[in-house]
Amino acid sequence: MTEVPHLVCTFDTYSPEDERRRESLLLLGNGVLSVRGATTGAAGGESHYPGTYHGGTYNRLADTIEGEPVENESLVNLPNWLPLEFRTDRTDGWCAIGCAEILDYCHSLDAAEATTLREATLQSGGVRFHLRERRLVSMCQPNVAALQVELTPLDWSGRIEIRSLIDGAVENAGVARHRFYSGRHLQIRRLEEAGPGVLLVGAETNQSHVRIAVAARTRVSGVTVEDAAVRSGDAMIAQHVFCRAEAGRPILIEKAAVILTSRDPAISEPDEAACGLVAELPDFDGLLDAHRNAWRRIWKGCRIRTEREDLGNALGFHASYLFQNTSPHTASYDTGIPSRGWQEGYHGHIFWDSVFSSEVLATRLPDVARSLLVYRYKRLDAARRAARLCGLRGAMYPWRSAADGREVTPRLQYNPLSGRWMQDHTHRQRHVGSVIAYQAWRYFQATGDREFLSSYGATMILEIARFWASLARTGESGRTEIHGVIGPDEYHTLDPATGEPGLRNNTFTNVMAAWTLAHAGEVLGLLPDRRAGEIRESLGLGREDFARWDDITRNMRLVIRDDGVIGQFEGFDELIEVDLDSFKEELGGRRTDWALEARGDDVNRYQVVKQADTMMLLYLLSERELADIAGRCGYRLTPEQLRRTGDHYLKRTTHESSLSDLVYAGALSRLAPSRARDLYWSALSPDGETGHSGTDEGVHLGAMAATIDVVQRHFTGMTPHLDGIEFDPAPPDDLGWIAFEFAYQSGAYEIRLDSEWLELASDPGNPSPIRVSCRGRQERLAPGSTLRLPISRHASVVKRCEPGPA
Repeated sequence: MTEVPHLVCTFDTYSPEDERRRESLLLLGNGVLSVRGATTGAAGGESHYPGTYHGGTYNRLADTIEGEPVENESLVNLPNWLPLEFRTDRTDGWCAIGCAEILDYCHSLDAAEATTLREATLQSGGVRFHLRERRLVSMCQPNVAALQVELTPLDWSGRIEIRSLIDGAVENAGVARHRFYSGRHLQIRRLEEAGPGVLLVGAETNQSHVRIAVAARTRVSGVTVEDAAVRSGDAMIAQHVFCRAEAGRPILIEKAAVILTSRDPAISEPDEAACGLVAELPDFDGLLDAHRNAWRRIWKGCRIRTEREDLGNALGFHASYLFQNTSPHTASYDTGIPSRGWQEGYHGHIFWDSVFSSEVLATRLPDVARSLLVYRYKRLDAARRAARLCGLRGAMYPWRSAADGREVTPRLQYNPLSGRWMQDHTHRQRHVGSVIAYQAWRYFQATGDREFLSSYGATMILEIARFWASLARTGESGRTEIHGVIGPDEYHTLDPATGEPGLRNNTFTNVMAAWTLAHAGEVLGLLPDRRAGEIRESLGLGREDFARWDDITRNMRLVIRDDGVIGQFEGFDELIEVDLDSFKEELGGRRTDWALEARGDDVNRYQVVKQADTMMLLYLLSERELADIAGRCGYRLTPEQLRRTGDHYLKRTTHESSLSDLVYAGALSRLAPSRARDLYWSALSPDGETGHSGTDEGVHLGAMAATIDVVQRHFTGMTPHLDGIEFDPAPPDDLGWIAFEFAYQSGAYEIRLDSEWLELASDPGNPSPIRVSCRGRQERLAPGSTLRLPISRHASVVKRCEPGPA
């Protein structure tokens, strides 16, 4: 049996001011459904926000803001299946957590098996009850969620009424800044009792016309049931069960729900399918057994073990959260990775930060990683159309994507500090295209999936390259330049020289454009001649295109200061320089761009960076790769230059994104190990602190994945290639040992890393030996054998053990 990690997150008090954040952290999901950790009696408000979401179910609504028509496409909050309450003739109305006196309380998540347990002693009208609730969102059946409540009257006997309902009167109200937008996405089609104990709410999104069915089955046992009734209102339907309760005798209530949409595969009609499936479901314990077995299969090949308990708990929790949002079920659905997971933060949109998850998934759940790239391929025509509308060729992927691949970045953002609306130019972050090409390339290197490259990857990479070649122009410098874009630092959106939206020669953008163009020239050579010819013909690419692409990569403009520091963009050094600590204190610790706008100023005027921008290059590319690309462009980069560049931007970065510390930690792992270590440990719980901005709207999934990605990509220095795996370890001096399993092409492997050795074990069932490179040392690793590769001067001899268990 697969060893399952022990990962428990517990809150042992009830805290109304922190409950919405906890509901995000204790969300349960299976890659298709996500259910926030709200109590069964919670209604949306300041303290609670129940939400149930189906991955990829979006709807678009129109509003007028500042006299300007706007549209917002949002992940839809679905009918709420959770409500379960009770009352007696002595209790004060319906009794549930949050509306009764709480005598004791504990809410915990077992992240290893993705279940929650909530226990509380409640008092209402002088009557005390003990409540014990278990909950799951099935990893075995992607459209099933369930809860079990054990309700024990402690000092009272008498008649009790239990109400289980489905509430269709929901709206999107989970993000305070979005309150100015319309939030009612659903029209109720149907409310009915569909069978004994089975309720159905049928709904439809009012613009995208996705049909939704929520069917719930409630069973009560352990008590004498005297009567039952079904009652319905405008948009809700409830089952009422009347029982004779006895003091000290538990009442067992089980509620199972099936949520289906017309987007789900292999169904004819969601209402009929949901009712049929919910009636056939086993009891809660049966659902739990199947759910646990499915999680054991996920952890097989995905375990992370460490010497440090704090690190192991954090990485395990983050891995669990990642797999709850992108599970093996995801491969059957047409979805990407939303920045804040399947919740309402950022409207549930898909950004570029999937790059922090992609390699973690490609080496653990490759089918999932592939499906997330196919999501991008299916929206290639939309990206081509966007480029054409700008007078460009190729594919211009949107900064924020949702249902159909159009650009969904809002044009205005509300500033809660000033009460004013700010123009949003962040859709100009064109580097999203290069990152998609990068993810496709790295997925191919890790998996050797030539069918993916042939059917999807090559065409995407080539069309993204064509976009860059179309956008690039010869500038006054005589070199190739890219204008009108924005880098990963979202605080600088206006050209310092003109005040117009978009920057000139953002270094991250230019380097990644050159990287894309260089690799596009290699892609067709990796395919059979016939298939390469078909792609070339279908895209209308000739030798002159590849020649121009090559010429661009050898002439790309990079901004390099006289002292060798790599400039963030043209004109950054002309902005006002500040002492960052004093500046942040002056702004009262509030978000920099909002605080400046509130006092009539503009963050564009200052050398203040929201998150890693230039240093993102050293997160994605090794020093050698970056030096090679820069050299191809005609520039020489040295390690000392890169070190000074990192120090330069650390003094100017506010880290007002939970990704920023982690990017710097990876980028500086070799250049400034002690600084990288401190940054990594400080960022290990990116969204886990009380009051963390935005966590109640959804946890930053990219930041959670990045804590694992930094370990794999930088601490072990693992880079998969088609012909083997390269390692360049840079572990922090206080890491202890860490071990994790991963997949490479068709084999299974395990790494164990400490300060002196990198140990690589190959599963006995692997098909063939592989080439392993560690700091220039070349070795062969046979199936069933183990290599111990030295990474310190104290460990200078390769130790080999073969064959043997992985």
